[in-house]
Amino acid sequence: MNNWSMLSNGQNDLLWEIVVTKFNFRPSIKKRRFFMPYQVPKPFITYDISSYFENTAADTIMDDLENKTLEVFMECTMLNEKIYALDYQHPGYEFDPRKTMDRDEFNEWIVPIFPNGDYYFFFQKNFEWGILGHPWREEMMIFGEKLIDSYKKHMPILFKDNVVEQES
Repeated sequence: MNNWSMLSNGQNDLLWEIVVTKFNFRPSIKKRRFFMPYQVPKPFITYDISSYFENTAADTIMDDLENKTLEVFMECTMLNEKIYALDYQHPGYEFDPRKTMDRDEFNEWIVPIFPNGDYYFFFQKNFEWGILGHPWREEMMIFGEKLIDSYKKHMPILFKDNVVEQES
C-alpha cells in the first residue's frame, strides 16, 4: 500500500470524534427511510445507489464510479493534497488521488467508495466537502459546492437520474 497511509489510532479516533460532533453521526444498522444518521452542511445532494445491487453491468458501473470520483478528487485538490478515507469501526487512511489506487483482495480501494456493507466516508482535510456513504439506506451524500460542481461535470452513471434529496 504505497498510496494509502493508515492513520494512527489517535488520528482515527480524533477524526471520528469530529464526524460525530460536526455531522451529528449516529450509526444504525437498520434501513429506516426516515432516519438520517448524519447531518451535513448545505449544499448537498443525496443519490439513491440501490440500482447497483440489482444491475447486471455492476462492474462497469463501479469502474465508472471510481474513475469519475478520482477525476473529481483531482479537480478538487491541489497537487500532493491528501484526502481522508474513513471506514466505520475500522482503520482510517489518507491518500493522494493522483497516485495509484492500491486495491485489496476483492479488487476494491482500501476504503471503497461504494458503501457495500459499511459506512465509508471521504473528506477534504478541512471538511469543506466530502462523501458520506450509507450502506443500509443505499445512498451516497455529496456535500460542498466545489465537490458537487465537479461531480456535475464528471457525473457517474450510478448518480444519473438518482437524486433523492438536494439542498442548496
